[in-house]
Formats: sequence, structure tokens, C-alpha cells
Amino acid sequence: MMDLLVELCLQNHLNPSNHALEIRSSETQQPLNFKPNTLVGTLNVHTVFLKEKVPEAKVKPVPPKVPEKTVRLVVNYLRTQKAVVRVSPDVPLQSLLPVICAKCEVSPEHVVLLRDSVAGEELELSKSLSELGIQELYAWDNKRGLAGHRVEL
Repeated sequence: MMDLLVELCLQNHLNPSNHALEIRSSETQQPLNFKPNTLVGTLNVHTVFLKEKVPEAKVKPVPPKVPEKTVRLVVNYLRTQKAVVRVSPDVPLQSLLPVICAKCEVSPEHVVLLRDSVAGEELELSKSLSELGIQELYAWDNKRGLAGHRVEL
């Protein structure tokens, strides 16, 4: 069948890659399925059509996604524990709080983010890491302990 396609295309000055054969049964006049290496004599063929292939609508390639800029944020908690989270430096801390709490396995309702453990300066949740100029912070429990002191997560 492939040789027949090539021969018909040569006779008619056509490109074989842009054309296909459709063969019809002599009994039912229905199109027959065949493989390219099938011998013509083995098929019960009445009519052979040389048809131009309909080009498929090409899907426009999706432009590649630009990688989002991220930084490694070191979160200190439970006095000696550290967690590293990869986050966008331009997202406000308020949006990062659930990610930080999930990584540290703590509840977001009870957490206060601090710049350092010594001064206890609370970070503004409306600012981003790049605005604050930090890549490390401390997570503290904002519940008062029995003695009235902050307890570090």
C-alpha cells in the first residue's frame, strides 16, 4: 500500500507525506483499515482514493514560565530548631505565615514573627522579606506563659 501511495504521488507530482490512501471495499463500499505494508492483492478493494491529508490545527506552544525568584528563609523555633523554607522575597509575611507554620508544625493563630530573639522586635506582616532586608527570622508563641513571659516556639 505504501508503494502504491508513492507511485500515485509521483505520477501526479504530489508529496507523499501530504497525502493518504483511502480504500473502499467492493462489497460494502465502506473504507477499509490497512497497514502501510499490506499487500494490495490481499485486500478486497473496489476503489482507491488519493486524499490530501487535512493539516491538524497546530497548538500554539505555551510560552515557557519564567521561574519565580525565591530565597531560602531560615525560621528559628523551639529555641534550638531551625526550618528552611523557599519563598518569594516580594510576598508579604502575612501570606508566608501559613507556609512557615506548616513547615514548623505550629498553629498560625499563636505565632509572632520576630527579627531576632534578643531584641524581640516584632516584624510587620504587611512587609516582605526584601523590604525588611532579612532571610532569617524567629517564630514565637504569642500566648503568655505561666510566668507571664513569651515562650519561644
